[in-house]
Amino acid sequence: YNGKEYTPKSFAASLGLNFDDYVSITSFSHKPYYTQYPVEVQDNWRNPLSWNLPVEDMARIIENAVKTGYTVAWGGDVSEDGFTRDGLAYFYDNKAMESMAGSDMAHWLKLTPGKRISLIDSLGCKVPELAPTAEQRQQRFDNWELTDDHGMLIYGLAKDQFGKEYYMVKNSWGETGKYKGIWYMTKNYIVANTMDYLVNKKAIPADILKKMENAKKKQTIAD
Repeated sequence: YNGKEYTPKSFAASLGLNFDDYVSITSFSHKPYYTQYPVEVQDNWRNPLSWNLPVEDMARIIENAVKTGYTVAWGGDVSEDGFTRDGLAYFYDNKAMESMAGSDMAHWLKLTPGKRISLIDSLGCKVPELAPTAEQRQQRFDNWELTDDHGMLIYGLAKDQFGKEYYMVKNSWGETGKYKGIWYMTKNYIVANTMDYLVNKKAIPADILKKMENAKKKQTIAD
């Protein structure tokens, strides 16, 4: 890199980062909140621990991080129809999309993935969205619909002409899509499809960080 050879370890050391400053965050209801556990996905072969937080707290950390100048190393699902290859991602409402497809759920489900994506693309920022919930996330995790597909970097905020809010996300696919490698992913999509993410502790709101610290102290005493 820049004319110098590195090993993975020496490159990490050259960055001047204290990796103890970073924590992994997730949110699923099959584990107690404000505890740590290894997320049960195949890619998690090292079994590092993630903090399991209520979905509202998980979402608040992302928002606070970006607004205070921190980035979020995001891992999540990009195999949903709402994740387009043109630089946008929406957590679209299936029932609303059925009526827009001109028929019922059976007709919608019979559409090829390409036709579904074309319909989503044609609606653009007017695509109807769902508000993510803990119940939705858990159900999709349990039935293998919410999967650990890809890692990207959340770094900014944007709003479209209709007031819909997005996170600006750097992809690793080169200058792909309409925005040359940047994806505009709605806040609903990010929260609904997060498997876990890595963030600096300084980016965590004070009240949430305090709960995490207190929970860790209690666990240490218990051990």
